[in-house]
Amino acid sequence: MIAPADLIRALHLAASVLPAGLYLFAVLIARPAARASPDGGDGADELRRWSIQALRWCAAVAFVSGALWLGIEAMSMSGEPLGKALAPSVVGAVLGTTLFGRLWLLRGLLLAALAACVVRSIARQKSATSDAIGLTLSLGFAVTLAWAGHAAGVEGREGAALLAAQIAHVLATAGWLGALPALAMLLALARTRPGALGFAAAATRRFSPLGMTWVAVLVGSGIVNSWVLVGTIPALVGTAYGRLLLIKLALVLAMLGLAALNRLWLTPDLDRHPRRAVRALAATISLETALGMGVLVIVGALSASTPGAHEQPLWPFRFTLSWEPVIFEGQLDPPFAIALAVAAAGLVAAAIAGAAFRRWAIAGVGLVAGLFAADRIIDAMQVPAYPTSFMTSPVPFTADAVAHGAALYQETCLVCHGATGRGDGPAAAAFPPGEATVVGHLLGHSQGELFWQIGHGIPGTPMPAFEAETTPDQRWTLIQFLRAQAQATQIEAMSWHVSPTAGVPAPDFAFQIDGGGLETLADERGQAAVLLVLYSRPGSNARLEQLAAAASTLPGLRIVAVPLEPGDAEGDHPDPAGMLARPAPKIAAAYALYGWRIGPDGPQPARHTEFLIDRSGTLRARWHLSEGGGWADVARLKTEVETLAREPFRPAELAHHVHG
Repeated sequence: MIAPADLIRALHLAASVLPAGLYLFAVLIARPAARASPDGGDGADELRRWSIQALRWCAAVAFVSGALWLGIEAMSMSGEPLGKALAPSVVGAVLGTTLFGRLWLLRGLLLAALAACVVRSIARQKSATSDAIGLTLSLGFAVTLAWAGHAAGVEGREGAALLAAQIAHVLATAGWLGALPALAMLLALARTRPGALGFAAAATRRFSPLGMTWVAVLVGSGIVNSWVLVGTIPALVGTAYGRLLLIKLALVLAMLGLAALNRLWLTPDLDRHPRRAVRALAATISLETALGMGVLVIVGALSASTPGAHEQPLWPFRFTLSWEPVIFEGQLDPPFAIALAVAAAGLVAAAIAGAAFRRWAIAGVGLVAGLFAADRIIDAMQVPAYPTSFMTSPVPFTADAVAHGAALYQETCLVCHGATGRGDGPAAAAFPPGEATVVGHLLGHSQGELFWQIGHGIPGTPMPAFEAETTPDQRWTLIQFLRAQAQATQIEAMSWHVSPTAGVPAPDFAFQIDGGGLETLADERGQAAVLLVLYSRPGSNARLEQLAAAASTLPGLRIVAVPLEPGDAEGDHPDPAGMLARPAPKIAAAYALYGWRIGPDGPQPARHTEFLIDRSGTLRARWHLSEGGGWADVARLKTEVETLAREPFRPAELAHHVHG
């Protein structure tokens, strides 16, 4: 899991944050502690000499590991082996034309200036000016790491939030982890030099509250990072990135445990038993530093891994948690609500009794009660899960996918589930009553669950497994057709009037109007509502002429007319409004699903249907020419378009469930 390149990145990360930590320790902790200690800071000169020596090593390691990291990136970008990737032409191209290269040039300048500052400090021994310059340069050198990670590739507000969190995370890492080696060295010095005991104790007392501040910043920024780069529990436990993050979290929690031990027990013991406390603190802080180095190794691997939010998670458990089993008629099951209250009260009581009052017996009782109630809660919320339960379709929800899925459905599913998924196929009798109805099954399952069931069948039912007969992409494509089929059933009652709540995501589609390039429905997101017209000739002729004449009076509306059959576009048909698209059988086939009319004899295909799609890409209203009324009066269509124009734009989100 950890590659040599990850170790190189980890070395560079350590050599980047340690200088900032050493300068922060010197300025914020060591210097004030020396003034406050009764022995006048005995040991401060030794600490300064050690720090300067550590800075020299950091500069050397940062230079070598940075060059190697640059070589790794050159290999990745050029596709060449390391020897060829390090050629001046390749490295020059990386440095001059990529964000990473320009960042590395800046970091090289900062490192050179920092090294010069360290040399000046060696020559002049003590210099407040050199320390101030060194602190500024080292912080700059550390902070620029934020642009070397995933934050540089995320745009918009999310990217800005991630970049700010990364900067805070790097600074807090420098303040806490970067300063730990200096504190460990000072404590080790105090063990062998009694005169430095007071200085070490004073520095430890100053470090403790500052360390807790850095920890708080680390936790807060880490939450933001995880939210953007992982986002969900399935991605946390079901992707390589998420599992690495869990290892990092375990190491950080161990560090926090040691920090809490130092803060709550060992640091207060400095007044009563200074030698014993210093000895114990030296051991725990050394261990804390070692764990921190492990964290940096994991961070080195994370920086080269695909974020969990961009991977398909494989759920590792046989169950997941859902509210559905514990909600009845819109309310929580009373025993479940009681268990929730007991769990919350027990855990809160345990935290307060232990942390604030040190009443360990009460804390133990609260903890046991809270954990027992939590176990009951988990047991009540369990529902079966599959490895693919939290996957979403990599096949986009487009008219092409729906049309291709329809062909697969005809081959594999129609015999049982029927043409419209209502469970009326020739072989439906093999299922218990209602079990062959596709829509009822779809609405309660995620895309990933359907993918697994199509591939592996459903035990205890006549549903067979199709994994051997279909590819993964074919199964995902079939799911997109089933999604459209379910949506078509959901909007059976949809009319020409826009409802504030009704609507389903419209499949994206590509179209071309004579004289123009290829366009898509997605191009209109945030720009204009779309009236998609499926027409047939000669029955639609008068309506098309009416729409063409009224197009200029419908601001905020893009009209796209698609023939149901290629022959409907043949002949000389003037298009002054620029709305007649070239024949697109996939659009017609996909949207024909949404155009069925439910009559006395069951579902019937319509020969002319118009769909009103809002700026967010949601199908909001539908009108059949054969119905009459409605949009036959273009003024009514204009009213509906104006209603949509007043609604806020909602950015598209990837739906996890088939119907959403």
